Amino acid sequence: MIFKINANIFYKRDSLLELKKQLFKLNLKQPLIICDKIFKKDKYITTSLKKFRYIHFLELKNEPTYEILDFLKKKYKKLKNIDCLIGIGGGSCIDTAKGLALLLKNSGPSIKYMGFPKNIKKPLPLIAVPTTVSTGTEVIYNAVFTSEKNKIKLGINSELNYPVLAILDTKIIQKSPKEIIIQSAIASLVRAIETFTSVHSTEVTKIFAKQSFNLLFDSLLNIKSFNHKTIEKLQWGSIFSMFALSNSSGGPCGVINYYLSVNYKIPQALAYNFTAFEFFKKNIEKGYSNYSELINKNITKKKKLNFFINSLSKIIFMNKERIRNAKKSLINDNKFEEKIFNQFGKFDFIPLKNNPIHLSKNDLKQVIKNIKH
Repeated sequence: MIFKINANIFYKRDSLLELKKQLFKLNLKQPLIICDKIFKKDKYITTSLKKFRYIHFLELKNEPTYEILDFLKKKYKKLKNIDCLIGIGGGSCIDTAKGLALLLKNSGPSIKYMGFPKNIKKPLPLIAVPTTVSTGTEVIYNAVFTSEKNKIKLGINSELNYPVLAILDTKIIQKSPKEIIIQSAIASLVRAIETFTSVHSTEVTKIFAKQSFNLLFDSLLNIKSFNHKTIEKLQWGSIFSMFALSNSSGGPCGVINYYLSVNYKIPQALAYNFTAFEFFKKNIEKGYSNYSELINKNITKKKKLNFFINSLSKIIFMNKERIRNAKKSLINDNKFEEKIFNQFGKFDFIPLKNNPIHLSKNDLKQVIKNIKH
C-alpha cells in the first residue's frame, strides 16, 4: 500500500504579501504570474504583485482549454529569464499555470501532452495561490484541460508538475463572492464523502476524508460569517479531501461532472453540488448505511443517516440559485438522460464500480433523471 503526499504549504492571513520572501527561500527570482482577471483592480492583490514584472491577467469564460495553453505558450516562450510560474486564482487559473510551466520547457503543441506524458523535460517550478476552497489543485500535479475541437476533457498530468509551494491566504478567499465560497466548499465536502465511501478507500485515506468532512460539514452547517477561522477550516478541509482522493478514488459522478463541463459548460465544482447528492440518496435508499460513520454524534445509526442526508440537503440548499441556473441547460435538453446514460454505457459502467454498493441500470437511470430535475 502506498500513500503519497507531496506538499509544501505556507499559510497565514496576508501571506501573499510575503510572496517575494517565499520566492527567495526557493532561490527563485523572476516569475511569470498567471492571475485571474477578476483581481486586476483588487488593491490587495496588485499591492502584493507590484514588484513583479511579468503578470498575465487570465480571463476564462469556461474551464481552460489546450487552445488557450498554445496561445499563452506562443505569447511567452521568448521570455528567457523566467524561472518559475505562479498561478493565482481558482482551479482553472492554477491548472493553466501548471500546463504552461510544462509547455515552456517542452516543444510542440499542448495536445501532444494530453493525458500522462512521459519522457518530458522538467517543467518550470510552480507556485499555487488558490482563491477558492474546492479544487485542491495546489497540492497535486494534475491539471485539467478541454479540447474545444475534439470535445475531450483529460488534461496534462505529470508528477514533475507538483507545485513547489502552495500559499494559502484567507484574505484572498474572503474577497470572493459568498455564493462561490459556498459552491467551492460544497464541492470539497461531497468529494470527501465520496472518497470516504469509495471501494478503493483505505484506513489512511479515510482518516483524511473524515477530517475533511468534519471541517467542511461543521463549518457550512453552522456558518454565520466567512471570518478568518472559518475560511482556514474550509481551506484545510479542501486540501485534506484532495490528499484522500489522490490516494484513493472518487465516486461515480466524476465522469458525469466531466460530461456536464464539456457539453453544458457547467463548472465541475458546481456540478458536484447536485450530482453526488443524488447518488448519496440512492445509495441510502438501497440500504447503504456507512455514511453514518462520518457523523460524530452519540445517536443510533438510523438517526445518524437521517441527520447526514437532511443536513447535507440544508447545506446544498444554500446554493440553490446557482444550481437552478446551471440546470436550465439540462432541463431544456429533451435527450439529456439518453445522452448521459449512453456516455456511461461507453465506459461499460466502470465509474459505477467506485460506488460503495451495486447500482443497477435502472437505478442509474433514476439518478440521472433526478440530476436533471
